[in-house]
Amino acid sequence: SSPISTALSTGIRLRELLVLSWDDIHFDKQTVTIKKTATSIGDGKRQIEQVRSGFRTIALPPSWVTNLKKHKEKQLLIQRDIGEQQYDELNLLFPNNTGGVQKTFVVSAKFHRLIDDADVKKIAFHDLRRMHAILLTKAGVSYEFIKERLGHKKIETTLRLF
Repeated sequence: SSPISTALSTGIRLRELLVLSWDDIHFDKQTVTIKKTATSIGDGKRQIEQVRSGFRTIALPPSWVTNLKKHKEKQLLIQRDIGEQQYDELNLLFPNNTGGVQKTFVVSAKFHRLIDDADVKKIAFHDLRRMHAILLTKAGVSYEFIKERLGHKKIETTLRLF
């Protein structure tokens, strides 16, 4: 799993993805609770704040849950190799090299390099949310469901995606 595949398969915002912790994942229910977002100042725990509009819980694709379990195993091996003392205790799904919060521009830059390498039309990272919403509508999902899943306050915001 990566922030890119996660954004496409869940519609979660990049700033929310970067501060997702393992405590936010409910493997037994196959859900994730979005309750934090990354801020653009500070480092470590000061980079995390509560989502202003409250929290939301969304269902996860079963294949993503399987990949996530593998991702957690790899992450634990990396953490062990680095040494527990030098690894941040934020318990993040997609941490930087020391376990802290990744910068949004670093993830976006990796995303754009992948797009350049694939020689496909350039899109912004945030467009993965729109793609997720479009895939949901093609599957017959209601706009109201998509609104809740993406964390929009108003249905008009959701409808502007199409």
